Amino acid sequence: MNRHPLDDAFRHNVWATVRLIDVCAALTPAQLAADVPGTYGSIHGTLHHIVDSDTWYLSFFRDEV
Repeated sequence: MNRHPLDDAFRHNVWATVRLIDVCAALTPAQLAADVPGTYGSIHGTLHHIVDSDTWYLSFFRDEV
């Protein structure tokens, strides 16, 4: 079976996102909600953006049957 050229990139992306979520799970609700100037926004908002973006990107690779 041939692997898709993007397999490694997607695997790494999933690994990194899960690792990031695992680390952030130890933060308090106040830390997750804090906004820091010069950043995307809160950690919660950033994680939401990452997961939503991944969903959007992956929609281009669905097999149409």
